[in-house]
Amino acid sequence: MYDVWEMDPKSYIVVKMDKRGRFIGDEGSTLTRFIGSLVRRKQYAPINLTSWKDMPAKNKNDMVLQIEVLY
Repeated sequence: MYDVWEMDPKSYIVVKMDKRGRFIGDEGSTLTRFIGSLVRRKQYAPINLTSWKDMPAKNKNDMVLQIEVLY
């Protein structure tokens, strides 16, 4: 598996999706694992929040930007 956190900023991973928008293939698995690791980092998803509805928009946007940069 790629160490996504250590990837060169100029590199990217192409992720294919099925007709329902679900990630497929090895790249899809990598993206899924990366998103899981992202939401476990306190700077993106503080542990004191128990619902995504309570997550500040800034945190959500920061996570999306992090995913877009790498994917």
